Parts: sequence; C-alpha cells; structure tokens
Amino acid sequence: METRDRNLLLMKLHYFLFLGSLGPILPSVFVMGKQMRISQMVLGIVNFVLTLLIMLGKPLVGYLSDLFHRQRKIVFLSMLIILMIAFSLLNWIPNNCHTKCGHVRPKTTTAHPNSTSTTTEFTNIPPDSMEDMIPEPGDGMDRPPTDMELLATYSDDMPIDNILISKPLLKPEVNTLMENMKSQLGNPLEKTSTAPGNTNNHEITTLRMNIPNVNLTILTDNTTTIGGTNNKIGGSNNTTLGETNNATIDSGNFTTPYKCIIVCNDDYLYLSSRFWYYVACMCIGLMAFNVISSTSDAICFDILGEGNEVHYGMQRVYGTIGFGTTALISGWAIDTFSGESDLKDYTPAFCIFVIFLAADVICCFYIKLPRIPVSRAILEDVSSILKEPYVKSFIFFAFMAGFCEGFLILSLFWYMEDLAIANGSFGNIKLIQGITVACETLLGEVVFFSYSDKIIELMGYGHCMTFCFFCYFIRLTSLGLITNPWLIIPVEMLTQGPTYALSYTTIVAYAAAIAPSGTSATMQGVMAGVNDGIGYSVSSFIGGIFYELVGGSYLFLSYGFAAFMCMVVHFFVYRRAVQKLEFEEKQQDIEYSKDLFEMRITTPR
Repeated sequence: METRDRNLLLMKLHYFLFLGSLGPILPSVFVMGKQMRISQMVLGIVNFVLTLLIMLGKPLVGYLSDLFHRQRKIVFLSMLIILMIAFSLLNWIPNNCHTKCGHVRPKTTTAHPNSTSTTTEFTNIPPDSMEDMIPEPGDGMDRPPTDMELLATYSDDMPIDNILISKPLLKPEVNTLMENMKSQLGNPLEKTSTAPGNTNNHEITTLRMNIPNVNLTILTDNTTTIGGTNNKIGGSNNTTLGETNNATIDSGNFTTPYKCIIVCNDDYLYLSSRFWYYVACMCIGLMAFNVISSTSDAICFDILGEGNEVHYGMQRVYGTIGFGTTALISGWAIDTFSGESDLKDYTPAFCIFVIFLAADVICCFYIKLPRIPVSRAILEDVSSILKEPYVKSFIFFAFMAGFCEGFLILSLFWYMEDLAIANGSFGNIKLIQGITVACETLLGEVVFFSYSDKIIELMGYGHCMTFCFFCYFIRLTSLGLITNPWLIIPVEMLTQGPTYALSYTTIVAYAAAIAPSGTSATMQGVMAGVNDGIGYSVSSFIGGIFYELVGGSYLFLSYGFAAFMCMVVHFFVYRRAVQKLEFEEKQQDIEYSKDLFEMRITTPR
C-alpha cells in the first residue's frame, strides 16, 4: 500500500510537470505555422497526415509496452527525451521565414455621422521584406517570387485610371499616370477589369506586377495613397511590407470604401528547408506527446488497480493545473517579450517547456511500475473484446468526440487571432489566449476531472457521452456566434470541463474497464488512436480546408450542428442497447427460473 501511494503521488507530479511543460507550446504549435505564413489548408493537411501516424503509433507503442513489459520504463523515458528535443528545435526556426504575404484584412470605420470621409485601416500587412522572400540556395527554387496582385474596388465616382505603380527611387511628389509608368518599368503591368458588381456599381481592377522591387501606390485625385515613406507595401531590399504593420487610407469625399488584397506567390515556401524543418519537428513532437499521454494513462490505471478506474480523474487533474498555470504565465511572457511587434517571440514558452520536462524525466525515473499479469495472446484478447457490438458503438462515438475536439485544437487560436485583428486587440492576443487556456483548465477541467468518478458512477459511461455531445453543441455554436475574442473566455471556461475533460475521462476509463488482463497499454492505444488519431485527423483535414473557404464563424456553427446530431443519435443508440441488454437479462432470468423449476420437479423427494 505504501508503494502504491508513493507511485500515485509521483504520477500526480508527472502529470503536473508533463502537461505543465506543454501548456506554453501545445496550443501555439499551429499558430507558429500561421505566423510563418503557412496557410490553414496546408496546416490542416499536415495535421491530417500526422494524426494518421499517431493513430498507428499509439497502438503499436502500447503493444510493445505490453509485449516487453520489463522495458516499459525505458520506452517511456525515451519518448520524453525525444519530445524535449523535437519541440525545443522549433525555437530555432529562423525568424526571417515569415514569407507569405497572405491577405491584407481591411478594417473600415466612419469618422462621424455627418462626415462623408471613410477611413480604411489595413491591420494585417505582412512584415516581410522582399529580400526575405528570395529563397536561399538549395531551397528548391531558382528564382524569387515576383507576382503580386492588388485588387481594388471603387465606387463610380472614383477615377480608376488614376492607379499607378511607382518605383521607390521615384520622388514622392511625382504624379505619373499609368501609361507613362509602363515605359519606365519595362511594361510589367497587366490591367484587367471585370463587369460591374451587384451593388453600387463597383468595379474590380486587377494590377499584376512582375518585378519584386516596387511600391504599390493608389492615387485618387492626389488624395489617397497606399505606400509612402513610412508605410510601404512592397519596396526595395531594405523595405518591409508594412514597416509599421498597418496603413491608413483616407478616401476623402468618397463614401464607399475600397478593398485591398495583396497575394504573393509563396509556392516556393512549401519546397523550402524551413517549412520541412517545421513540419518534421512538429510531427515528431506531437507523435511523442500523444504516445506519452496514452502510455501515462495505462501506467496510471495499472497503479490504481482493477475496479478503481473511475478514480483516474483525481490523478489527471494535476496535469490540468500545470497546463493552465504555465499557459497563463507564458501568454503574458510572450506578449511582454515580443513588445510592440506583431511577430510573437516564443522564447519564454520554450524555456518553461524545457525546465518542466527535464524535471518530469527525473520524476518518472523514480516511478516503480507495478507487476501485472502478462497476456500471452495480446492481439487475440484485444480483438475479441473489440468485436462486441456495444464496444464498436462506443469506439465510433469516441471517434466523433475526437472529431469535435480536434477542430477546436486546430482552429480555436486561429479564430481568436482573426477576431482580434477585426477588433483591434491583436497586441494582447497572447495574453487573451493564455487567460483562455487558464480558465479552460483551472476553472473548467479541474472541476470535472476531480468529480468525474462521481459523475460516471451516477450517469454511467453511455449517458456521460450523450451529455458531452450536448455540451460540444453548446460550445461550438456559441463560439461561432462570438465577434469579440474576450467573449471566448467565459464560453471556454464553462464548456471545456463537460466537453474535453469528461469525454476524455469517460473514454480512457471505459477502455481500462473492458481491457483484458495484461493488455491495458494496447487497449489505451487503440481507444486513443481512434479518439485523437482518426477523429483529430479527419477533423483537421476538413477544418483546415474549409476554414480558408468559408471562415471560422460558419465552420464553428457547422461543427456545432454535427455535435447536435451525434447527441441525438447516441441517445437513441444507447437507449436501444440498454433495452436490448435488459431484455437479454430478463431472458436469462426466465431460463434460470425455468431450469430451477424443472430441477425441483425432477429431484427425488
């Protein structure tokens, strides 16, 4: 008993240190990719492939842990060290690899009700210099990207012909029309015009440049300018794309604002060594994290012993405390360390990660793994239990829970940053995200991990899953309707516990309860592979593609509808399964009573 209590204390410390190390890193892994100007679609595809590998890796490592039982600790400690190395290397990606121009997102406001002037402020001008956009030797491209596109929508009153492209060497006061500029620039300009739009007779004029060192300047009666001395879009080798990270455009007497989208040719980015460096480190780190998570759960259930699976939440809650605490601290530290720059410096996050994970390796070294019966036919034992219809049904809905959670993990921080850009609060976004994670964990998950045993005993595994899908419906729908990133905090605080914490505990506890003796790690790997392997991968693939196409708000509402359908279907499936089980039990009672009656009749007196 003394050894068991000591091991449980070390498991609590392990969860605290392990998840505490990941609090600053895990929520920001995909945000780092977005800061590198990697598109959401590409990140979604990468995560899709990654989670498929996780789906295969978790059961495989679990099987090896059960097969080579005495070497479990060596495998476990090795994965911790691999995780430390992989994620630490992410901090060494060169800062000048933020190479995608992306889309400049305009924020439009009207000065006063009585004023006819409209100001359009571009708050997401990429901070890349043209020099940084030229790939280094060996990065897979022989020439720099040279296509840049400007789309400008004007009202009928605005003369479209007064649009020009000027070199930085030209004096600011030079006002040359487009026809004169063609000869000076070597005729790099191609002008196309579309039919008038459906509203206000807007026209869209497209200007294409085929030279890298230019400024984009729009002149409307000499009153409106994009570019200039301080806010250059494009520029020479020493000029960044938006030195002050925004450009304010006053359209004078024209009340209809125009739209500006800058799109650069960034195909070379996905052939560069920087991109694949990021992908390799991220994939290895996330695979190690997921394998460690399922292995930790298997060890925890082995220490708890048979019949005590529902007490898992009391151990896991310490990981939640560590995760939320370090996420809050690192969010503040990153914003402070980054200063006024829109490029976030994640050095404080990586420092916390290394310190906590190094301490966790020492902690895990002293955990004494209990001796458990070894199955001689691990695969046969596991496959036999997986053939049961009620287990198949539970596995499918574990996949759907992972489908809902995977989308949140992938896109919640993207969505928060989009809302922050629209609301002008991007300077504090890391603090907002840190507070969100802290509220999710310290106020949401702590409660449900602590009382998950009582909730499961009261409701049962089936009703708990139905309740979780209902809460996912509330959570996703609410997020889809929000327009201010600060409002995400109370939603996450109230819904993270009954969605992620309760569903995760229900899934792993159920896997431990049905696992044949000696197959705990394999069963945890199978269940986790379905939940955060297949579920996350499918969700990431769909979410990554459609996030760019339809936007975050519509996608959150769509996922909320999917969660609602899961709730309804699971309720009726589980109800039917319970009725069938009760019928079979009654039939068994009738058969037993009949046999007992016949036995009494035939028994000689």
